[in-house]
Amino acid sequence: MGIPALPGPDRITATVGKRRWPALHVDVGNPHAVAFVDDLDHAGTLDTAPAVTPHSAYPHGTTVEFVRDLGSRHLVLRVHERGVGETPSCGTGACAAVAAALHRTPHPGGPVRYTVDAPGGCLLVDVAADGTMTLTGPAYLTAQGTVRLHTAWPTAAAQGERGLQRPAYGASTPALLARANHGLSRLSREHGHQDRAEADR
Repeated sequence: MGIPALPGPDRITATVGKRRWPALHVDVGNPHAVAFVDDLDHAGTLDTAPAVTPHSAYPHGTTVEFVRDLGSRHLVLRVHERGVGETPSCGTGACAAVAAALHRTPHPGGPVRYTVDAPGGCLLVDVAADGTMTLTGPAYLTAQGTVRLHTAWPTAAAQGERGLQRPAYGASTPALLARANHGLSRLSREHGHQDRAEADR
């Protein structure tokens, strides 16, 4: 999983309802705000994203971990994943939680192993002497499906001509779906396959 970064700024705050906690900004290739709490139930339902300030720290939003430190390198957490809601588990979130725990209690210098319990199962995070993290845990198939793509999808150059540019980093899932539907409709009109595109969608 690499070596997590702590890019700052300091004084990050996560808020759910009337409760507020200090949080740590951890980057594990994606942004996280890690807050240590006394009771995971205080995070609420996590149906909506917790408020995280300052907003400038996370211009594209963030995943938020609520973590209890049980001692003996054992953490338990709940996760609100950016753009999704509460998820049963999160590999980068587990690593971010361990990075935040090590920030509170500095790394002793040698390899260490943390156990991280999430609603979806138990993960192990091994931290090497240089801070590199390795994640171990179960993987389960939770969904499967088939996606049918139109065979006449345009080249990159044609996409630019038709206004089908790649969406900007941080675009929300509804925005991405809207753009994809718009692009499919446009291609279908151009190729005379409106009915097929509607069926494929």
